Amino acid sequence: MTKTPNTTGITAMNHCLTYVVGVYDNQPKPLTPEMMDLLLGMHKTKVNTEQDRATGNEQLKKALPAVLFNGLYSKDHAEAWLKQDKTHTRRQDQCYLPSPFYGIDIDLKGCPEQLYTLVKERIQEHLGGQPEEHLVMAYKSPSLGLRLVVRRTPNLTLEQERCRWEKILGMPCDPACKNLSRLYLLTSRDDVLHYDPKALFSFDGYDSCNFPSEENSHKCEKPQTETSAPEQTDEKRLQGAYKHTAQ
Repeated sequence: MTKTPNTTGITAMNHCLTYVVGVYDNQPKPLTPEMMDLLLGMHKTKVNTEQDRATGNEQLKKALPAVLFNGLYSKDHAEAWLKQDKTHTRRQDQCYLPSPFYGIDIDLKGCPEQLYTLVKERIQEHLGGQPEEHLVMAYKSPSLGLRLVVRRTPNLTLEQERCRWEKILGMPCDPACKNLSRLYLLTSRDDVLHYDPKALFSFDGYDSCNFPSEENSHKCEKPQTETSAPEQTDEKRLQGAYKHTAQ
């Protein structure tokens, strides 16, 4: 029998990854390897995901647990922020430091396994080595797109990181994923394509000063004409993958 997640507050935690139980939960809790396993294995997570996909019920999706991969909760920052105004909550950017991770949403929906295969090919082509060396987690999103968690690049803002990965992957990455308090809904363990808990919960050598403020962010430059062909090729390959799956 799956246990219900502990909803103990995080006032005793200095810096940690956090999760919430549904999008209306404004009290983030500390995320541990054990809690991550519990959230992925919860029967309710699996049922809500399957029913949301079958019916399009947004309320079921909004009740899914979510992780804030982009930020590490900071007790000191949160206390200062909450003292300023009673309407402030612990789930706002001001309560977080940049984490060493970045969550990517790829909303090319309908064939996440084939999309993940293509992602790994592009990573190997542009970054070398094994693709899993650059990926912390990959799983199917509630809407059957693909969600990636990657190691963040020092000296880049989240927006600049998004631009970098768009060029590597040759496909659009959701521009909304540029906040430290961004929620990434989890789905069930059956939807996980790759997960490295040691990488996700290891902060050796981490220094938040390595990551600049989002205030210095810039917009992505439009792709040059000569780089548009690979992106079109990837789109065609994806379309072929979708057709193959549908048959």
